[in-house]
Amino acid sequence: MGALLRLALLLTAAFGCVTAQLPQQLSNVLSGLGSMMIDTFSDTIGGELGYAKCVPYEIPAQFESYQDFCRHLSQMEDEEIDNIFKEGTGPQSPYDAFPLKGCVLGCIIGKNSYERGALWGSGSWSGKCIRNNNELKNLLTPIPSLGGAMTVMDTFEWSEMLPVTERYPGSISVDWSWWDAYNTLASSGRMSRVWTLSYDDVVIPEPSPDDGPLGELMAAYPKLVKGSRDEVRMIEPGLVFGQLFRRPNSYLNPLPVPVDSGIRFAMIQVCQGDRYAMNGNLRDL
Repeated sequence: MGALLRLALLLTAAFGCVTAQLPQQLSNVLSGLGSMMIDTFSDTIGGELGYAKCVPYEIPAQFESYQDFCRHLSQMEDEEIDNIFKEGTGPQSPYDAFPLKGCVLGCIIGKNSYERGALWGSGSWSGKCIRNNNELKNLLTPIPSLGGAMTVMDTFEWSEMLPVTERYPGSISVDWSWWDAYNTLASSGRMSRVWTLSYDDVVIPEPSPDDGPLGELMAAYPKLVKGSRDEVRMIEPGLVFGQLFRRPNSYLNPLPVPVDSGIRFAMIQVCQGDRYAMNGNLRDL
């Protein structure tokens, strides 16, 4: 792992979060739901990727699991995350391949970022499935996260059960970094490329008079996703950090310029055995 990230993680290793326990009835329901999802949501990665050998990211030795690692990242100061992101590796050309493949793990990171993400519904997010032709879908857990009611970090024991469904399609491309434009351009005089994840094809539910306030609430999250642009850099092989922007003239951003949402995230290469995971419910966590 990069020296800067390892040092930051060692400094935060003393801070932990106690995993909240679900009521038994809810746990039983979600356990059954997870089993059904493995059968129901079985989209494959496609092409030769499903047969290629996958090497999972090796978490630092002081962490017992991916969940433990993500929990510590979520307790780091946002400024630490930004400094690591700034030193990360982006694509050197518009044709560089995205550094992760298959259905990968994701988590919201940075102390203030984590709280802000939970408020806007990111507490249910658990990663993405990255398929051929730079297509992707987000992986969401079945918990009521909008408003920060619950988060995936402390609702499930990931190594035992983390049921997800695929929602909100997107695409991957390469562009110059908006984050650099806001944070480093004035001091360094330069901008670097990033992988960008956009969600132009997200469908917004049509409102119905019968839905009332609940219908508006249900439409809020897809509006947020559709108006988002993620910027991603590789921290080391198998681990990327990202920054989430609100696109110009989008939901919650009526301005003609992009706005930094203040939400930061990590994505981690996980596998299904020695192959890339073809389904979010089959990830080895």
